Amino acid sequence: MSRIVFAWVCFVSVVGFARGEVDRIPELDECGESGPAETFLMGFLGHSGSSAVMSQLYLHSDLHVPWPLEPMQKYIRSPEEGAKWTEDFFLTGKGMGLVPGFKLRPGHIDESVELWSELIRKYNTRFIRQDRTDLLKGAIGLYSIRARFDSSAVAGLEKGEGETHCALHPEQCYFEIENVRFFAYLMHMVQDGIRQLDDFADLLPWKCQLNVTYEEYMHDKDATMKRIFDFIGVDYQEHESSFEKALSDNPCETVTNYQHVCAQLWGCEQFQPFLDNEEQGCYCLDKEHPRNAELCDVDALIGSGTVLCQRRQENGTMKMFACTGEEIENKTKRRDT
Repeated sequence: MSRIVFAWVCFVSVVGFARGEVDRIPELDECGESGPAETFLMGFLGHSGSSAVMSQLYLHSDLHVPWPLEPMQKYIRSPEEGAKWTEDFFLTGKGMGLVPGFKLRPGHIDESVELWSELIRKYNTRFIRQDRTDLLKGAIGLYSIRARFDSSAVAGLEKGEGETHCALHPEQCYFEIENVRFFAYLMHMVQDGIRQLDDFADLLPWKCQLNVTYEEYMHDKDATMKRIFDFIGVDYQEHESSFEKALSDNPCETVTNYQHVCAQLWGCEQFQPFLDNEEQGCYCLDKEHPRNAELCDVDALIGSGTVLCQRRQENGTMKMFACTGEEIENKTKRRDT
C-alpha cells in the first residue's frame, strides 16, 4: 500500500475535500421526475456543508433522517454491521411511508463495496454527492481541528452562536498557521479526498446522482435545497439549518500570517489556483518565494516522519493529527539512534 493511500485510510474520517481542475462526474438528476426515491444516501467528506444540508433534510416531514446525522461513525470497525443497520433503517422509514436516507463517508464502506452494492441495488438508492471547490478553505478548517484542536470547526456552530462566537472566542476565528508542513499535507489530502469521492460515486450502482457544492449552498441555500428536494422527489419545505459557519470565508482574515503561508505554498502549481481569492480580495503577494519541493510532494512530507502523529479515538479508530513539539523531538531522537 502506498504512503498516500495508507495516510488516507487513517485520515478518511476527518479529511475535507475540494476540486481544482478535476472533471466533474456527469450529473444524472432525472430521477426526481419519476416520483419519490425509495432511499437516498449523501456521500461527503468534511467541511462541505453536509451537516447544514442534512439538518434541513432531517426536518422535512416526508423524510426519515437519523440524528446524529452520521450514524456510520459507530460502525467504522464493523462495516457489515453498518450495512445491516442501514437496511433496518431503510425498512423502518419505508414502513412509515417516508423516504429514508443519511450521510456517510467513502471510508465507511471501502472494505465492503460488494455488500453495499447489493444494498443500493435492492433499495434503488439515489446518491447526493456533496462537494466543495475551495481546497485552501477546506484545509484551513481541518488545520483548526487537527493542529489547534478546535471542535467548533467540525460541524460548525449551533444555530444562533454565529453572531457572538468570534467576539467571545477570537482565538478560534483568527489564528496563525504555525506548522506549514502539516498544512501542506492537509492540502494534498483534501485534493486526494475528491478522488476518493469520485471513486465512491463511480464504483457503486447508484440509481442516479446529484452533484451539490458547498459554494452553491452558501450562495443560495433555498435554491440548493430545492434542487435536493426535487432530486429526492419530495415537495419543497422551508427549514433553517441547525448549524452556522465557524470560520470566515476570507483566508486573509482567518489566517493572520496568510502572506507567509501562501508564499511558502506558491511554488506548488497544484495549489496556486486557491491562493488568490478575488471574491474576498485576498491575494498572495509574494509569488517569487523559492520553491520548497517537499511541500509539493505528499510522499516526501509523510516520509519525513515528523509531520503526522496518530491518536486513538473513543471508537477505537486512529486519526492523524499534527505532531506536537514533544512528539517531533521524540521521533527525531528515535530516528537518530
